[in-house]
Amino acid sequence: MRVQMTISLDNGSVPMLKSLISAVRYNLDAITEDGYIVYAPNMAREIILRGEPLKEKVAYTIFSPENVTITLNNDTSAATKEENAETSL
Repeated sequence: MRVQMTISLDNGSVPMLKSLISAVRYNLDAITEDGYIVYAPNMAREIILRGEPLKEKVAYTIFSPENVTITLNNDTSAATKEENAETSL
């Protein structure tokens, strides 16, 4: 399995994003409990910037073999490769 992340900051700068990446904020970890669970432990901590929470947009693209089922454990939206192909027609 391979995970590609696209990250943007609504109220931050490119140097800040680079600093957060260097500080391993977006590193993923995994546990094997009822399957293989991938999560970003450092994203749980809120960052305050000029008195406001940092507004991060993180999108994940997950590449997995056909025989692997991907399940989301939160209220995020998802689209499969087939769904993306249909919407781009």
